[in-house]
Amino acid sequence: MDKVHRANTDQEFDSLLKNQKPCRAIAPTFSKLSNEYPSIIFIQVDIDKLITHPLVKTIRSVPTFQMYSNSSLVEEFSGADPSRLKSMVEANK
Repeated sequence: MDKVHRANTDQEFDSLLKNQKPCRAIAPTFSKLSNEYPSIIFIQVDIDKLITHPLVKTIRSVPTFQMYSNSSLVEEFSGADPSRLKSMVEANK
């Protein structure tokens, strides 16, 4: 997984978002949740750079959020819905 980039600052995260308006819209919620739940690993992936990765091939729209537990996908949704993202994180913490 050496192609996965973990943004350590909001500025790094913003640079990854490029021109994706939905991604930029949900970025503050993503950042806030990552700070509120330090026991959960939050990562973002530039799907343009990882286009051949098997997980990326399943993504049909951005942003897409996937929650894993013990390497198994437990929940997924697409769209810039802050309340749904928060609910997903809280339900799977």
